[in-house]
Amino acid sequence: MQEVELRKIVKEIETTLLFEIEHLVVNQGERIGIVGGNGKGKSSLLRMIVGEDSDYEGRIEVQRSWSYVPQLKESSKMSGGEQSIAAIQQAFEANRPLLLLDEPTSNLDRDHLEDLIQALKDSQQTFLVVSHDRYFLDQLVDKIWEIDQQQVTEYVGNYSQYLEHKAQEQHRQQIKYEAYQKKVSQLEEEAKRRMERANRFKKRKKNVSVSDYKVMSRMGKYDAQEKSLAKSSKVLSKRIEQLEEVEAPNQAPHYFFKEVGHLSNKKQTLLNLRANEVSVAGRFLFHLESFKLLQGEKVSINGPNQAGKTSFFRQLLAQELAGYYTADLNIGYFAQNFDELEDSLSLLANVQATSLQEDYLIRNVLAALGFDIHRVDQKVATLSGGERVRLQFAKVLLGNHNLLLLDEPTNYLDITTLEAVEGFLKDYPGAFILVSHDREFVEATAEQHYFIEEQKLITPVYQANYEDSSDKQLQLLTFRLEQLVADPEASLEEIRALKQEIEALGGR
Repeated sequence: MQEVELRKIVKEIETTLLFEIEHLVVNQGERIGIVGGNGKGKSSLLRMIVGEDSDYEGRIEVQRSWSYVPQLKESSKMSGGEQSIAAIQQAFEANRPLLLLDEPTSNLDRDHLEDLIQALKDSQQTFLVVSHDRYFLDQLVDKIWEIDQQQVTEYVGNYSQYLEHKAQEQHRQQIKYEAYQKKVSQLEEEAKRRMERANRFKKRKKNVSVSDYKVMSRMGKYDAQEKSLAKSSKVLSKRIEQLEEVEAPNQAPHYFFKEVGHLSNKKQTLLNLRANEVSVAGRFLFHLESFKLLQGEKVSINGPNQAGKTSFFRQLLAQELAGYYTADLNIGYFAQNFDELEDSLSLLANVQATSLQEDYLIRNVLAALGFDIHRVDQKVATLSGGERVRLQFAKVLLGNHNLLLLDEPTNYLDITTLEAVEGFLKDYPGAFILVSHDREFVEATAEQHYFIEEQKLITPVYQANYEDSSDKQLQLLTFRLEQLVADPEASLEEIRALKQEIEALGGR
């Protein structure tokens, strides 16, 4: 049964085409992820489906009742996470057949993210979701709608399968491009060879006497041959112009940071904290036994909302926690604020003001964040909130720092920009500490992972030892369960209790 049908859609904003849809349908039970760059029209598409935006050509028919959760902004009374949870819970309680979610994971910690994933898996609802969280999309969707080059294209499968389709398309494009380049090269070489032969007719060959050469020239023999070859050379050049041009597929760029300023000292200890308690206004948040960071190390910290991650960053920035800090420590702090942006300056000038990097790198990073060559001279005062977040990230990343504190840098980023940011951080020669709920992003960029659990900062070594100990305990309990099941005198209550203990440790 069709729940939504879109036909002959043309969506424009101020006479500029946003996207077109020839024909798409949403069938009952389908789970569709919508992806595309910032400003490509993902949120607009959801608003069109629910009737909040009627400024388009074409026809949209919605056959069932729906619940819609738009993007939420943090209010003074509730955090973004609390708002998201409340809005999503309200949508589930309405229990309407069709669910539309716009970036529902942006403010959720991992526990709440897993709860949402499980709730959607258990739900019988059809849903469309705009999300930049690749893990979330992989877990849930069976189709992807991609908005790219002003077209909405449907791909069957989850996000990883969509990437495979895209990789295959890129491979086919590469083959076509190489064949085109080879054909152009062949025609150019042949045209050049014929023109050179034509030019040689103007010169007398050594085995031809001067008198014979003059006679043949007067007869026009060389002239005719020269003109014939020159003409055929021009014909080949014309054929090159008539070939259908094939563009090269896009390649992932690499970003080469100059190790200058505070980045020039390699492998020094940036900080080495002793045992500390992280507290805010007398409220205890968590205890850390030790925390050491060397130049170039890439670290993530994960924990539930309100665990104290942002407070830890602020106290590191102020060097309030007891321990050693290197004398030339220079911290760049990204926290989705715009305090360091000068509205009267251009985008480029804002970044240049605190950067020692080459202009070409600054321009490449800005382009990857959505600010192309036509926009870098634009004044910051004209930017939207999301654009200011991206510019602030570029300013921090390219600043003269040797340690970056990155607090949820992936919010307000589309997947393409997110993958570009991953590239920046992989190539970044300094150290960073990252807080992010996006597990794909964390796994792609960080090399050491810390966790805040039960008001303690758990180190990677502790975590590894804990997991090893848990595995051994799980094996022992599984062995005991097998013995109980084989024992005719064992009670059902004993077996159930042991099964529950195994499940609590992560066994099945």
